[in-house]
Amino acid sequence: MDEPGPQAHDPLQAQTAAERRQRLEDLVAHGLAYVFALGFFALAFTALLGFVDLKEPVIATFLGTVIGYAAAKLDPTLRRYFYRGRNDPPA
Repeated sequence: MDEPGPQAHDPLQAQTAAERRQRLEDLVAHGLAYVFALGFFALAFTALLGFVDLKEPVIATFLGTVIGYAAAKLDPTLRRYFYRGRNDPPA
């Protein structure tokens, strides 16, 4: 008795699924980049506009540390997701 074997996998279906997954990953990454960038600028503006009392040394130190850390992490994010410039690819 000849029983049919497993059906052949459709390569176009796999490609479409891979493209959907890649599109979703890109949307999530861009969304996180927007949240990260907006959070950094919100933190900087709240400090600059005086909503945070910087007379306390502990608060001033904490805010300086957080802004310094976020600025260091923000640069690669801005280059990767918001790059606008010459024809050179982002570093």
